[in-house]
Amino acid sequence: IEAGSFDGGPLGVSDLDGDGRYEFSIRDNAFLYAFSCYACSTAPLKVLRLEDGKLIDASTDPAFRGHQVASLRRIIEWAGEDMDINGFLPGYVAQKILLGEGAQAWKFMAKYYDRKTDWGLETCSVKRNGEGECPPEKMVKLNFPDALERFLNETGYKFEK
Repeated sequence: IEAGSFDGGPLGVSDLDGDGRYEFSIRDNAFLYAFSCYACSTAPLKVLRLEDGKLIDASTDPAFRGHQVASLRRIIEWAGEDMDINGFLPGYVAQKILLGEGAQAWKFMAKYYDRKTDWGLETCSVKRNGEGECPPEKMVKLNFPDALERFLNETGYKFEK
């Protein structure tokens, strides 16, 4: 089975839910560099399970809730006084979405995000070409909440605000 390449820590393979089958537990790589530097970025826990010869995202399965809570705790413990708040918030909000607490996290983000930084705020307003390029005149700059909402929707972290 081709699983792709992963970064952001060791690729954990273990029986997380005790059902006799192994799952992969990784940091969601999409969050690394999205709104801040690699080392400044938090990322939610992604749980992948092998079903019918394919890896599927099982992150929201209730069997893994305890692992998701532990991941949230690690994200919060990682945050310090000198953290890059816009590197912290995307992973924090996504992790809270996985726990069904996205609306609360969104309010927290709206209150504390850094309004001065522009990292990760440019996006293409049209579909990129086959090489992933965007015509320069179609690049637009969003504010952080709009850019984060777009990013979360594109990466599968949907919730009601």
